[in-house]
Amino acid sequence: MPKTQSPKKDTKTASSDTTLDDVLKDFKASWEYASSSWHARWRDNIALYNNQRVKRGYDGITDTFVPMAFSTVETLTSALFGTKPKYDFLPPHEKQDQNTDILNGLLDYYWDKDQWSLKNVNTGRTMLKLGTAVDYYCWDKDHPVKINVPIRDFFIDPTATSLEDARYMGRRYLTTVSDLKSFEVVDPATGEMKPKYTNLDKITAYKQGDNTDKQEKDMWYGSTMPNPEDDQVEVIERWTKDKCISIANRCAVIEDAENYYKAQGKAQGNEYAEGLMPFNDARDYVDESLFYAKGEIDFIADQQELLNDLTNQYVDAITYTLNPMFWLDPAYADNVGDVENLPGAVYPYQVNRVDLGTVSPDAFNERLNIKNEMRETTASNEIVKGAATEGGKTTATEINAQIAGAGQRIGLKVTQLENGYFHREARIVFAMVRLYVTEPMAVRIIGKDGARWEDFNPEDFKDGDYEPRVQLDITLQQKKQQQAADAKELLGAFLGDPDVNQQELKKLVLSRSFDLEPDEVEALINPLPSMGAPLPDLGMMPQPPEMPQPALHPAAAAFAPPAPQPTDVLPGVGL
Repeated sequence: MPKTQSPKKDTKTASSDTTLDDVLKDFKASWEYASSSWHARWRDNIALYNNQRVKRGYDGITDTFVPMAFSTVETLTSALFGTKPKYDFLPPHEKQDQNTDILNGLLDYYWDKDQWSLKNVNTGRTMLKLGTAVDYYCWDKDHPVKINVPIRDFFIDPTATSLEDARYMGRRYLTTVSDLKSFEVVDPATGEMKPKYTNLDKITAYKQGDNTDKQEKDMWYGSTMPNPEDDQVEVIERWTKDKCISIANRCAVIEDAENYYKAQGKAQGNEYAEGLMPFNDARDYVDESLFYAKGEIDFIADQQELLNDLTNQYVDAITYTLNPMFWLDPAYADNVGDVENLPGAVYPYQVNRVDLGTVSPDAFNERLNIKNEMRETTASNEIVKGAATEGGKTTATEINAQIAGAGQRIGLKVTQLENGYFHREARIVFAMVRLYVTEPMAVRIIGKDGARWEDFNPEDFKDGDYEPRVQLDITLQQKKQQQAADAKELLGAFLGDPDVNQQELKKLVLSRSFDLEPDEVEALINPLPSMGAPLPDLGMMPQPPEMPQPALHPAAAAFAPPAPQPTDVLPGVGL
């Protein structure tokens, strides 16, 4: 009998099934790692930020929430992420004299075009609330786009301790089939536009699984979406340095492409091009063994709930004092419904007030103590916030000590952000510029004189390692304040010193104290009088007595110079 041949398995389908299983396996491993502990911590921190109780110790009449967690996060967010940082790319060794102002201006141009000032506020707020914030970058036609990724929807290799040593990472998001059909990308080989996603007809109906960040928060607030399953698609996008793979509704591989940035590099002739994983993280309190960090609320959560309990007890005690309770003689129990707390009320039976005593001031003092401990923990005390202190009795020495302590703590966070999050952001954007900006383009440069346009030539920055240096506004302001203080001391020490050029001293003090441009300083300083300028009339000034001249030998008298004639010009001036 002839042997029965087993049906051949579609190689392409088998490969797709393997790819699907691999992505789901990686996503599940990351999800289980994060959900085992971090999800509950993030949920509690978000609740405390939104004035919701998570650990109630006292359940009374009053149910208020003292928004210290919210105040702390917003204060630090405004200090660290409220302004645009200053980028300064340093040229490579072989181009030491190259001017990089146009490159710095290009980054500022992209910043304004995609409204990164607003997106950075979300990044900073998430970092301070939850400890870790993640952003995703992609290239959209002619500029980079930043997307805030909810930390719950970000997944990463559980063995990683940072983005640099992660084997894979990715994001999850909700979209629709119609939106997926509209996405197009440039084919690096041909330069033509092509659909980004395929196999969209193989997507089955959406099945509710683990809630995304939006679904979770909608559930907290009681919001619902009408018929979300009709056209809704869950996309899991996984990145490695070699591949970018996307799966839809955990049933179909809709994208299995080479890492876009690696493919683009190869298309430009670099056969050793490396892939880029376009994610960036901002982390608050980092443990060297963990990727996920802790935020500000993690360290004040217990104090926040203790403050809430104590405040509610304190208010209840005052309420009982202002609205006292009574007890009625049992013989008149049938009249208990007639007893009310009315001014001047008279009852024909004995009504006794329940004496609860007075409210101890220790409760109020303890509330202040808890608030101060929370401010010290997060380096956001009242002095730094600009608010008045209790009683106004804080001495100047105490204020300086608080500002110095808070300044050092804030300075540490500034260093982390300048050399971490913003430094990586600049490198990611510069890598995209090298890959996608292939022709000269006009860049808007904004300075003190307004906006001007200059041409950016990508060939000038094609080779070499351009290292970005980032300074936050808080660093620049501290540097200006220090320079102004030094200039003030310099002026006081050398003003009127004949050995110090007074004109140059004044120029230096003006430029450093008031941040003036050189031409503005020159306009303020009066020029020195020239050597040929006429001096004031000296006719009224007393003249020195004439000195007797020695007699000359008769032979020398013939060679003697003529006697000087009276003049209004001093000798040596105007000659």
